[in-house]
Amino acid sequence: MRSVIPILCGLVLYAWPATAAETGKATAEFACGPHHVVLTLRHGYPSLTLSGRKRQIERQPAASGVRYRSVDGGAAVRFWEKGPEALLEIGGAEPVACTRIEPGEAAMLPFKARGNEPPWLLGISASGVTLLLDYGQTTVEAIKPPAIEGDDGLAYSTEAEGRPLNIRISGDICHDSMAGTPFPKTVEVAFGDRTLRGCGGEIWELLNESHWIVSTLNGHAVPGDRPPTLTFGAEGKLTGLGGCNSFFTIATTDGPRFLTGPVAATKRACPTALMAVEDAFLGILDGAESFDLRDGGGKLVIRDRAGSELVAHRGKR
Repeated sequence: MRSVIPILCGLVLYAWPATAAETGKATAEFACGPHHVVLTLRHGYPSLTLSGRKRQIERQPAASGVRYRSVDGGAAVRFWEKGPEALLEIGGAEPVACTRIEPGEAAMLPFKARGNEPPWLLGISASGVTLLLDYGQTTVEAIKPPAIEGDDGLAYSTEAEGRPLNIRISGDICHDSMAGTPFPKTVEVAFGDRTLRGCGGEIWELLNESHWIVSTLNGHAVPGDRPPTLTFGAEGKLTGLGGCNSFFTIATTDGPRFLTGPVAATKRACPTALMAVEDAFLGILDGAESFDLRDGGGKLVIRDRAGSELVAHRGKR
């Protein structure tokens, strides 16, 4: 790789074609060991954030690509980019290898996946990949390679311990083979001659910022034109309409378990038939114990401790 050229103290960034400046991207992110680097271009003016600290930089002449230098008097930092790979040097220390974080994976990292028979665990951070095998007795580690974005998700291809390590992550909903717990990602890991299949991502991703319209309660279609609704928000917030009254509660997921806190509702009076629907709906919600997603994520099923269930379909707010 190109050698480092001594320059004045400060922060300097060198870049080759296909960098943020050439592609017109507003933001480019990189994982450099423990450091997270974000280069932002706004109205033609660059800024650089290093591990959460924003640095003032200016563009400098360069024989190839683009070079930036800090103007805020901070520690000497150099950054060299070439396509998906780069080098970061801070304070004259040994350069650290970097890889570009693609837009499709930025929101996903850090990522965890797991599988059974035999059990395995996979962790992907902005800088590395860790695979635990053989009931945790074997640890495989590698620098995170650039992500390969495809129509159905992301892929990573690298080597660890002299053997190929290939990871495929798709957006298909996955059910744990032991407990049946739904997860937002389906994962396949090929390491040497071993192929592992399992599930990944955080369970709450399946529900966060989604809206549902209840269609059946205990196998019976909801009558009328005011069906109960559920809207999941950040930090477990769950709101909606019982059919007559608005309600609020906090929902949590713990493996296959789906739990709610006390359900608070307004006290409006409605016709008897509508109140019967609301009472059945809120009763299931108040005693909720498990949930599942079916039909590719378009159908939500919530069951309570007594075995009663509600079925809802994804809708628009």
